[in-house]
Order: sequence, then C-alpha cells, then structure tokens
Amino acid sequence: MNTKENTPVPVWFHEDLESIVRLVKRWGLAGLKKNRFSEVLVRGNENGSVTAKFLLGHLYEYLATREVCVKRGDGVSLILESAELGYQDAVDWCIEHIIAFFLEGEQGYRPYIVDMCKVAATGGDPRAQLLYGLILMEGELVPRNKAMSDYWVEQALGHEGFDPEAWMESLAEEFD
Repeated sequence: MNTKENTPVPVWFHEDLESIVRLVKRWGLAGLKKNRFSEVLVRGNENGSVTAKFLLGHLYEYLATREVCVKRGDGVSLILESAELGYQDAVDWCIEHIIAFFLEGEQGYRPYIVDMCKVAATGGDPRAQLLYGLILMEGELVPRNKAMSDYWVEQALGHEGFDPEAWMESLAEEFD
C-alpha cells in the first residue's frame, strides 16, 4: 500500500472530467467503470494510492457540482484523507475552498470547513494554521477558544518564509 506518493494532478485530468460526466449522466455511477481513467482511480484508491484517493474525491465533487449521481460532500472524506496523508494537492484544495467560504461567501462546503482547516493545519500548512487560529478566535463555526487560537497563530508565524500579512493582502487583492 503506497500512502507516501505525492504525484501532481495530471493536466489532462481536468480535460477528461467532462467525458466522465457524460458517462455518469448516462449510466449512473456504473458509468465510472466505463471510463478507463475513473476505473483506474477506483482501483487505485482501493489499493491505497493517495493520488487516486484525491482524484476520485475530486471527481465526486466535480460530479456533485453538475448534480450528477452524487451530492456535494461525497468526495470530501476522500480529499480529507488524502490531505491527512500529506498529499499537497489535497491540502491546496482544502485551502482554496476555505478561502472561498470566507472571502466569497461560498456555502457549499460550510459543514466541512473546520475539518478541512484542522487537517491542513495539523499537517503543517502555515496558511491553514493561520486560518484555523482565526476560526477559533472568531467562534462562529466552533466554540471560541483563545488558547487554541493563539497556539495555531503562533504555529503559522513560526514558519520561516511565511509572511501572513503579505499572504492576507494578496488574498484581499485577488478577491477585490
């Protein structure tokens, strides 16, 4: 079982998603087996591939946004497992959706925001550590906890080369 690989998402994966959506619309989830790539993902996930786990979770979430056979959140557990195993694309996916929640008001992943943040923060991502600290400070999604908030903010600040102010400014510019 290979849980350590960290293969980047292939560029063609995003291009192949629409063909998989067409198969699933026609055949339901059984349509995944009619596409060689998605069949490989299912088998890879069953065999412990963290890359396959993330891509399969990503595929399920993509299908959910198209309202095809799965509901939003069906792939989140696979993505979170991938992030827990240190798969950087999964961590980045979580950060992207946490930011969308806070800066764009995207509510689709609200039930998973705290878990996404905690998994990425525990894995050592300074962006997630800072966001998790802010979530704990704010007290809207979880009970307010100043001691834990301070801990996670200090963890983020302890990363050499991570400038939280510059990162937050870049987000503000991006979403202005």
